[in-house]
Amino acid sequence: EKVRGVVAMGAAVAGGAAGSEIISKNHWVADRAVTHCYISAPVCGAEFTLLVRRHHCRCCGNVYCHKCCCVRLLLDTKTAMPTAHVEGSVEGRVCYSCYNRALTTQRRCWDALKTQRRRGDGGSTDATTPESVSVATS
Repeated sequence: EKVRGVVAMGAAVAGGAAGSEIISKNHWVADRAVTHCYISAPVCGAEFTLLVRRHHCRCCGNVYCHKCCCVRLLLDTKTAMPTAHVEGSVEGRVCYSCYNRALTTQRRCWDALKTQRRRGDGGSTDATTPESVSVATS
């Protein structure tokens, strides 16, 4: 359960951006425009109240309840996209949809790297490692 809450896309979470760097909020849905969790009923559909707070996914900008937006990824501070790079990134709360999309993309990067190495690169050591591959969600 604890491991599921923090994923750093192959990088160490302990690093990240300096405390002064934040992710842009330009793509966020306005708080006042939303009364219920973006994940609609019957899955969730929780109504926001004083006790059920709104949480923005730092990646897609939609508004969710805590249960639907409780995992974290390293996000690029300029693009708000998941990244494996610790430099220029900050840990942010994301929804399960963005989380799953990032993990799927990361898996594809790993598979492509393995295929590339099997084809003839052999054991060559280049700068392209899964930890250095940026992950986009679109």
